[in-house]
Amino acid sequence: MKHKKLLGTLYTAFDKSSPQGIIQKGKPKRKLESEISTSRLALDRLSYDDPQQWHSLFHLGQLLYVRFEQLRVHRDLDEAISLHLSALHFRPLGHVDRFNSLYRLSIYTQTRYQLNNLVEDLEAAIDYGTEAEELARAINHPYLTWAHYCIAGVKLHDNTIPSSCETTAPSNTTAEIRFASARLLADAGRKRGHTSALRAYKLALVLVERCLTTRFTISRQRSFLISDDVRTLSSTAASCAIEIGDLASAVEVLEQGRGLVWSQVRDNRYPLENLPDVAPELTEAFRETLVQLELLSMSSDDVRVSSEEKAAYKSHLLERWNDTLQKIRELPGFQDFLRPRPLNSLRMAAAEGPVIITNLDTLRSDAIIMQSTGPLSLVPLSTDLPRLLSGLSKIMDRISEQGRADRPWQYPGGPAQTLTSILQSLWRYVCSPVVEKLLAMGIPEGSRIWWCPTKNLSSMPLHAAGPYTDTGKNLPDIFLSSYAPTLASLIRARVSLADGTMIRGVRLLAVGQSQGLSQVKVELEHLKELFAARAMIRDGYDASPTTILDDILIREHSFIHFACHGYVNGTLPFESYFVLHKDKLFLRQIMEAYVPHAELAFLASCYSAVGDSEQSPDEPISLTAAMQVAGYRCVVGTLWTMFDEDGPRLSKDFYGYLLRGGIENVDFRESAMALHLAVRGMRERGIPVERWSTFVHIGI
Repeated sequence: MKHKKLLGTLYTAFDKSSPQGIIQKGKPKRKLESEISTSRLALDRLSYDDPQQWHSLFHLGQLLYVRFEQLRVHRDLDEAISLHLSALHFRPLGHVDRFNSLYRLSIYTQTRYQLNNLVEDLEAAIDYGTEAEELARAINHPYLTWAHYCIAGVKLHDNTIPSSCETTAPSNTTAEIRFASARLLADAGRKRGHTSALRAYKLALVLVERCLTTRFTISRQRSFLISDDVRTLSSTAASCAIEIGDLASAVEVLEQGRGLVWSQVRDNRYPLENLPDVAPELTEAFRETLVQLELLSMSSDDVRVSSEEKAAYKSHLLERWNDTLQKIRELPGFQDFLRPRPLNSLRMAAAEGPVIITNLDTLRSDAIIMQSTGPLSLVPLSTDLPRLLSGLSKIMDRISEQGRADRPWQYPGGPAQTLTSILQSLWRYVCSPVVEKLLAMGIPEGSRIWWCPTKNLSSMPLHAAGPYTDTGKNLPDIFLSSYAPTLASLIRARVSLADGTMIRGVRLLAVGQSQGLSQVKVELEHLKELFAARAMIRDGYDASPTTILDDILIREHSFIHFACHGYVNGTLPFESYFVLHKDKLFLRQIMEAYVPHAELAFLASCYSAVGDSEQSPDEPISLTAAMQVAGYRCVVGTLWTMFDEDGPRLSKDFYGYLLRGGIENVDFRESAMALHLAVRGMRERGIPVERWSTFVHIGI
């Protein structure tokens, strides 16, 4: 039975999961018949000692097996087996092509055993499969990784498992295939309750990062990250860790998997920031070795290089890669280069207040409260939360399309579908349990808290959640909420602040679109009054991408204020942009600019803080996130369409609070309180919830 199970797993993994599918099962019948006829004719014309004999026999055998699967004619299966047996005569022991024939024979004879129940077919299938694996090990065949997974799937039943070196060995195949194998192994282990599952998930996350290092454009990185197996990896791994009570690992894998696109640009800045400045030769050597390893792994089997030479070259590259990595990690500040951050390092994010990290998974949903010291606190959430959020997201998408009507959030479907009902649902299913836990932990009311949400929660107004009854307190009445796309973004802001880069005597750059927005001119006038000579106003024709970027980088404006439309491109997120008078300032342009003196960005533009959460790994790619990548430690943004008339008063109240002690004493770290008080003023003036709850604070 165990051998049958092994063969079945081999069949599933190789035939459905590996990239070896030379002939498609869904080939049209007429085309298939034509190819079979052509292949027979070509084979008949070959002499016995022709070098093409193996290829012709192998190809015709595959075609006949495809026809067998379509029509279930047994003689096609018998002939396919006979052809592959004949093909073996043309490939001696140890030849790389012999593996392909052995692999097919193991599957075809197993299929015939299932039809006829002849023991000799089962024994033949086992023999062919065993020889195929032995040959794969001997020649380090690219599909050996898949075989390791298949065997592991069977061995999990008797509590044994291949080593992590076998599962993810970097010398036998590409990083993508090793990742897929590790993910399959992890899922299989979790399903069976095996203790190796979490380790396999962690290995898969490491391999995701390896895959990203060979994708040198952010668009290519993101296209890889939005695939289902990658996009759900960190949440599934965290859920697995929580199940076994390992909250530290849950926090670590969530951070490791969240915002992987940004981590390539921001957290490590590999290969874009500090490393080339510190050690350019090491940077170039590291990149070159990675590329050569990947190219070698993807090279075809018919390259005119012996297996011994290929293995020696791979060994040389791996040795050089490890040596270069070790040298990089010996540099000051690079000791954790390409390493996951441990919990002790991540706790810096909670230096000024608790951070609430959410996780949504198909099997369970949770919130983890992290403080700078002490144990992590788990808050189990409803298992229905992913389904509920999916519905809420669709409602918010529909009502946001109503634009700038007098009450754009009063969805016509009734009270249950208004924004208030959404805020009540968020309170009931997420925020209320968290608030109860925070108060029980002794966190006093009025304290700052940081939300680090994932998936659909990233675009939800958690900061405004509440029961919205006459007697109950809403979240803004209890705690002062900020958001953090990643823990690393908070740590980065705090570390740069500790380095003494805070600027005394702020300079403000204000960018407007007064020709298209009626209240922008009033808003810009308020800013000019508040900041006087310390304000640079760019409006109309003065607001061009080149001018704005020069003002930021050259003139060292530490504050920037956008009063214009913003557009988030869900399909090509890095083509999202701010709308200027006659041009656009794209997200990629902001992201490419690293601004060491940046402190505060106020984005009074629609949808600046919301990104493509449905198709992002775990961090929405948004305009606010781009500003953080550019170096801004605090960002104010909007989750949906803001009301034009709210801009002038809100910005006046916001900056008025920051400037209350004089322009030389402005502290951007008070921006969260400044926004909180400005929004509270809107609430006290009776401004509807859909207008004030759109504003969010991100950062320290």
